[in-house]
Amino acid sequence: MTKQTAQTLLARHGDHHYANIKYGYALLFMSALYVVFRYAALSYYHKCWSRSGRSTTKQGLVNVPLAYTVSILSVVLLILEFFNLHIEEFSIHLKRFGRLAYALTPLDLFLALRPSPLSIDNYLDTLRLHKWVSRVILVFGICHSVGFLLRWLVLGTFSKTWRLLNFYGFVMFVLFDVLLGVNWQRIRSINYTYFIAFHNLVMYTYLILTQLHARPGVTLLFVLNVALVLYQHGYRLFTTKSVTVDKISEKSGSALQVVKLPRALLPAQFLPGCHLRITPYAVYNPCFWLLPSHPYTVASIQEERSQYVSLVVKKNRFALEPYRRYSLQPFFKSSLSLNFFQTAESVTIVSGGSGISLGLPLFNYFKRKIQHEKKDIKLLCVWLTPNVGDLFILEQLEAAGLEVYVTRSSHEEEAIEISEGLEAFELQSLDDDFQTYEESSQVTQSTEITDEFATVVKHGRRPSLEKIIAKNVNRTIDYANKWIVSCGPTQLNKDCQHLAEKLKCQFFGEEYAM
Repeated sequence: MTKQTAQTLLARHGDHHYANIKYGYALLFMSALYVVFRYAALSYYHKCWSRSGRSTTKQGLVNVPLAYTVSILSVVLLILEFFNLHIEEFSIHLKRFGRLAYALTPLDLFLALRPSPLSIDNYLDTLRLHKWVSRVILVFGICHSVGFLLRWLVLGTFSKTWRLLNFYGFVMFVLFDVLLGVNWQRIRSINYTYFIAFHNLVMYTYLILTQLHARPGVTLLFVLNVALVLYQHGYRLFTTKSVTVDKISEKSGSALQVVKLPRALLPAQFLPGCHLRITPYAVYNPCFWLLPSHPYTVASIQEERSQYVSLVVKKNRFALEPYRRYSLQPFFKSSLSLNFFQTAESVTIVSGGSGISLGLPLFNYFKRKIQHEKKDIKLLCVWLTPNVGDLFILEQLEAAGLEVYVTRSSHEEEAIEISEGLEAFELQSLDDDFQTYEESSQVTQSTEITDEFATVVKHGRRPSLEKIIAKNVNRTIDYANKWIVSCGPTQLNKDCQHLAEKLKCQFFGEEYAM
């Protein structure tokens, strides 16, 4: 910057032109500090868990409720925003809203990376925090724009809005308003594909236009943001493989499919609960980068001697078709840690619909430990499914030992047409269509004996989860290694989490609903 330019800026803005730069860097530093602390806390917690054999050792370091984290973040931002308050020169704080929003963006992009560089963190928890950080950025960006628009309107200088550098900011203001408006679940679930496409376009526009709009500049933040985006795209490009799907099994009356993929796509060793992502677009298609991919949990375990691994897929707007090529990112680690598999003494698994794709490999893993390693693990796997036709999954995956509850009668199946359903994204693929049923005392049972494990199928209405879960949970006393794992729609997971708290158990849940 020339001496003349600096003098011009000083004359126009006074000595406050560069006042906000330090606040942006302070927030960037605190974001980095949070990442370092989170990684250190997780590492220490898992080491303590491994040494003690108890999941509750130092658990308070990492099990911080999302509401607390978001509240602390909001308080820190408000302190930075109004620190050294300038009432007479309030435009300083209007500018600071925008700078803080952009300074928070590196943390937001970092939290959105898949797979997460914090490999020992729970990806789903990281994703939830990313969503809230994004909303905070939107709110701060809108406050920045609204503040200046009102200021110019009051001063009679609204025409400043249309100056090129200011107009960049106005474009972002309009995009932020629309994105914040469609960012709530009921709206974005109408068509999640279009929502993600718009979200990505807004992100790219925001990163570029802010670099052009901001005065003083934000070059360091811009470079950091672009580097994170390039890292994500580069990782996705180099790990994506092209695969032809040629083995799909389905049955009339069922909304589920069993899809077989080559075992060679996965590493030699993987834990139950890992997943892969599929998109119908090739890497050279712009839709590959703009539209979301579809995650599917691998329903197999590494010990199975097969050339294929299985996926349980719910048919919806996006349907896998035989003999068609897809782009596939083949491996994302399980959100459950190795310590869970090594120390669990009581495991109660509750699956809903296609959530069996997580429940079954967990069940098979622990069943194998009981049968082959003679471990004393109290194990129960419950599968709630609305259609009797879905039971073909058990045969296809050679599943034995489950308690299955078919929650819709044959008469109701004839009366209800299978809807298109919602598209499946972010490990969310199951409708809540069985949740309205209450317990029925009239059930029928069928049993298939495999070793000491028997498959029990009951037809009727949704049973009392507490009665089913309690019979397994109460077989052990130590709450540290007593787990309830839920994989199903939102309400099912909430019910199971409530029961875990009531019965003093550890809880893990993955949502299979939009």
